[in-house]
Amino acid sequence: MNKNLLDVSKNRQMFLDDFVLERAINTSISLHRPDSKGPVLFADKNFKQKSIQSRSAPQWNSDKNFWEYFYMSMGDNDVYQVRKYHYAISKDGINWDKPDLGLYVGDGETNIVFDPSKNPSVENTDGLMHVIRDEIEQDPSRRYKGLFGCNIFLKDRKVGFSPDGLKWEFPDIPTIPSYDESHLTYDEQSEQFIASVKLHTEWGRSVYLSTSKDFMEWSDPKLIFHADEIDNENRIKRIQFAVDHPEYLAPPVIEDRGYTAQVYQMAIMPYQGIYIGFPLIFNPAGPSSNNYTGLNQTELTVSRDLYNWERVADRELFLGIEKWDSKNFGTGQLMPTSRPIIKDDGEIWIYYNAIRTRGLMELYPKDIQDFLNENIGSAICLATLRPDGFVSLDAKNQGVVITKPIKINRNASIHINVDSTNGYLAAEVLDPVSMEPLPGYTFENCEKISEDSTDKKINWKTNDKINNDIVRLKFILEKSSLYSFWSK
Repeated sequence: MNKNLLDVSKNRQMFLDDFVLERAINTSISLHRPDSKGPVLFADKNFKQKSIQSRSAPQWNSDKNFWEYFYMSMGDNDVYQVRKYHYAISKDGINWDKPDLGLYVGDGETNIVFDPSKNPSVENTDGLMHVIRDEIEQDPSRRYKGLFGCNIFLKDRKVGFSPDGLKWEFPDIPTIPSYDESHLTYDEQSEQFIASVKLHTEWGRSVYLSTSKDFMEWSDPKLIFHADEIDNENRIKRIQFAVDHPEYLAPPVIEDRGYTAQVYQMAIMPYQGIYIGFPLIFNPAGPSSNNYTGLNQTELTVSRDLYNWERVADRELFLGIEKWDSKNFGTGQLMPTSRPIIKDDGEIWIYYNAIRTRGLMELYPKDIQDFLNENIGSAICLATLRPDGFVSLDAKNQGVVITKPIKINRNASIHINVDSTNGYLAAEVLDPVSMEPLPGYTFENCEKISEDSTDKKINWKTNDKINNDIVRLKFILEKSSLYSFWSK
């Protein structure tokens, strides 16, 4: 019984997988898309920027008390050789300022932090792909850690260190194999740096993982995630959806020549003892020079060891294409810039790249081309979720959920994240073997909860203490949604 026993006093338990579930009756899993708050960073047409993107998350600078963001801009010709890398700061994570860094004189763009075309120490095609501010680093010259794309078309990743995120040094160590896409984060749970890189398999673009304890020695990339036949079936459905709904922008060229769905990249977030992945599923629809027309949209995956991943909520879209109008940017591609930010109140902030098209602009109808010629093509946007809000266990009428044996502190209370405004939730504490309610901790003794709360204590009308360190929980849901539970 102690095998894989969960201690729910350490991490909140969610339902992205069924690891904690023994039984669920008359319930279903719902994936919740985040609420879009719109763009927070735009390209600047005054400097001939056509679009901006990032592969880093905003980070809090504890020395200066503001958020920092590293992002890249692309010019009218969206090729790697014209990309520049920029720096922005913010007090609230929404309104961003572009400070005068004084690093590249004469461009007019004051916040350029890295311009490979004007940096004699790097190749012209190098790019500042990812930046981490390491708050616990003892060497101040390595406070900032970066992975740079190198060689033609930003292939492979080389390590860089910086005291301030502005001036970089590069140790003479091997590069990390990768194609043009990757993600980087520090995993607080395993106390190591993790890089998810793009390499190819029989399924085309796929995700590999490389790890490092010191940011110097990196493991050989190992395959962790790729597309499959179900993704190919979904590819056809998702393209057809855009075709059938004129309020969306369909790919300009749609052919049936054996194109396959692929995993373009995957950001990874350590969260509450598990790992949540954000795979960008590339759905090609037709050719476009050396690339493809199509749609890039984001799903969710979950892992408990970084290497074995499960799809979430039957592969529903977490970030799906937005309707085509004069305001939306995510009409062709939506991808998280990196791992989401967890605010002090637990709210989840997802910064994502929203890009209007996928494929060569000249393939689109003339009215679309005219619009794109007059307007910028992408923005960095913000969307939010309630704490633990990725999925919920829902009961339309009455449902029952029973957990596997879990470890609790006898003096702790049981808490839930729930929306039961249209019904109620009640609970029992069960003996882990007999599955009978413990004395006093029955459904009849439980005070029913009928509200929307991200942290609600469950109360029972009893003075009896829970005499077991290992129990099961039984939730009774009536027209309610349960997001997570824990003890504290």
